[in-house]
Amino acid sequence: MRPIASAARFREGPAPVASARSVVSKRRRFRHRGISWIGILIVLGIVTAIPVGAFFFVPWNTKETIGPLTHVVERGVFTFVVTEKGEVESSSNVEIRCTVKSKNSGGTAILEIVDEGTNVAKGDLLVRFDSSGLEDQLNLQQITVNGSNAVKIEAENVLDSAKIALEEYLQGTFKQEEQALENEIFVAEENLRRAEDYARFSAKLAAKGYVTELQLEGDRFAVDRTRKELEIGQNKLDILRRLTKKKMVGQFQSAILVAQAKLASATKIFELDVAKQELIQSQIEACTVYAPSPGQVVYANESSRRSDKDFIVEEGALLRENQVVIKLPDPKKMQVKAKINESRIDHVHEGQYVEIYFDAIPDTEVDGVVTKVDEYPLPGNWFSAGVREYGTSIQIVDPPPNLRPGMTAQVRIFVEQQQDVLKVPVQTVFEHGDHHYCLVKQGNRIEARQLPRIGMTNDIFLVVKQGLSENEEVLLHPRDYLDKVELPPVSTVVENEKVRDLPNLTKTSEAEVPRTTDEAASATNRSAARPPLTDGRSDDPAHLAGIMFKRFDKDEDGKLTREEMPEKGRSNFEKTDRNSDGFVDRGELIAGLNQRTQRERSGEGLGAGT
Repeated sequence: MRPIASAARFREGPAPVASARSVVSKRRRFRHRGISWIGILIVLGIVTAIPVGAFFFVPWNTKETIGPLTHVVERGVFTFVVTEKGEVESSSNVEIRCTVKSKNSGGTAILEIVDEGTNVAKGDLLVRFDSSGLEDQLNLQQITVNGSNAVKIEAENVLDSAKIALEEYLQGTFKQEEQALENEIFVAEENLRRAEDYARFSAKLAAKGYVTELQLEGDRFAVDRTRKELEIGQNKLDILRRLTKKKMVGQFQSAILVAQAKLASATKIFELDVAKQELIQSQIEACTVYAPSPGQVVYANESSRRSDKDFIVEEGALLRENQVVIKLPDPKKMQVKAKINESRIDHVHEGQYVEIYFDAIPDTEVDGVVTKVDEYPLPGNWFSAGVREYGTSIQIVDPPPNLRPGMTAQVRIFVEQQQDVLKVPVQTVFEHGDHHYCLVKQGNRIEARQLPRIGMTNDIFLVVKQGLSENEEVLLHPRDYLDKVELPPVSTVVENEKVRDLPNLTKTSEAEVPRTTDEAASATNRSAARPPLTDGRSDDPAHLAGIMFKRFDKDEDGKLTREEMPEKGRSNFEKTDRNSDGFVDRGELIAGLNQRTQRERSGEGLGAGT
């Protein structure tokens, strides 16, 4: 597949307008040389109108009288186009969000909002939210702030008092007690000196007989008493300096630390209260929103993906925090957000050319370029749980002036174009066994022609790589003439349960099995109308092998390597590769499927084969 434009050009974001225009200018011929809608309508008209006319104006045996409807095999340009719906939006939006923090699950109510479609200038009022609850909170919070401020002030005073008490003790009380003890020691020392002098003098007098022994003993006792008083004073001073001071300083310092902790707590509470008050004030201010830039007002209405409840922007509506309420799009930068079905998403890539049509602007066609393809599917809702869709952004080149966001658009993404190929309508090809066939008209004779190689289909035409020649006539309704041709017999039938066990193969559900002859005929007609590139349902191992080769034979060499095999078949690759040449051809795969079927019927399980 040859891409229309380099995907790397758009990998960093939406392509510049000049770059997108160059892509469009180079690919206009790609579009006009592709499928012509008038030609498609003519082909479909031929296919559908002729049988209807024949039904009313010719006898019932028209098939025998007029003959089969045919289509001439032609060589030309084949174009593969993916067609989907999308919605117009701006690729450059200024989003106005609700920044009010709601205290309830309902959200914040809209009191006043500018009308949708209004052109506003920068600074104009856009929306006003309900702020009554916030104003009540602000009044209560102001009271709380005043209370916490009072506690903080009281804690500051307690701390200052604790520091003053420590200083008062060190500079006052301690020094006073120390000086008093020092004075007491000084007096005791003086008393001791005098007592010792009296004792020595009394001893001299007693030796001469002037003082009695009893009087001498009293003077000696006075010496001992004054010495004890001196020791007591010295001990008090030592205890005051070593222990009492340390104890008192520790008490005062502890009081300071407690006061500091209480002050820090009171200060933090006060700061939190003030911050909460400021937050409430900012929330009240956020209830009034002004335009940050000029633009046209577009309401951000939402469709719920999980229920049938949609959100409509209007006065009284409740919004959750950070929800978009208004968009101010840039009308010069518009894009289409399309949803691509998972069955076709692999064909869509960045840089591909797109035709865009708008339901609200008839007869208007604009050019576009794919700028982004989402990696993951969009969330589904309850009504489309089994459908997977991928968001795809398509830049609009030169958007019309009357284009508005929200309009419905139809996009036609041009995926691939092949030059000079044989193509036939898809309803001319049918499956039989593991091969594709068509019925070729050879004069008055009808021939069943096998198509060994077919290419892509765009649901209208199919590319034939081998099996047909230009200007041959193929039948448009081959199922109606299968009784006129001979087809090769289909080999051993495999039960429907075996189809379910094959990797990535579609199985027949009980509801899809025709119950009556009419239902079987209807199912046959649907199978003939179905594009042959979609895997049909068959219980034939040869058919199942054909499906696996079509899906996994990437290089189309008619052989499967271990890497090409599905994961479920790699474990038995050596058993399936009977000639041990490192490849599994169609015959080996059919033999493996047949062997597996025989083992299942005999109750031995899935031990061999694929």
